[in-house]
Amino acid sequence: MKRFIIFIMALSLFSSFPCTVYSKDKEEEISAKSSILMCMNTGEVISENNAYEHLFPASVTKIMSIFLIAKAIDSGRIGLDDTVTASENSVSKGGS
Repeated sequence: MKRFIIFIMALSLFSSFPCTVYSKDKEEEISAKSSILMCMNTGEVISENNAYEHLFPASVTKIMSIFLIAKAIDSGRIGLDDTVTASENSVSKGGS
């Protein structure tokens, strides 16, 4: 199980490194609910679409949560039989 989680995380990390992308068209249609394109060196916003809209966490966030839980289990800080208590507010948020 641990190797599978590490494999998924490695795959996610390798696919998230910055790269240079070129487009033939100046104005490319983006179908995402929200996006932001920034210059890696200067931090300048090149393009954005609903960049500040609050959305559910992305898959990378979920994978990182799984990684941290697996790490805590391996170190003995938590166990598979431990009880986790969630507030009513957290439960009311729903899932993805």
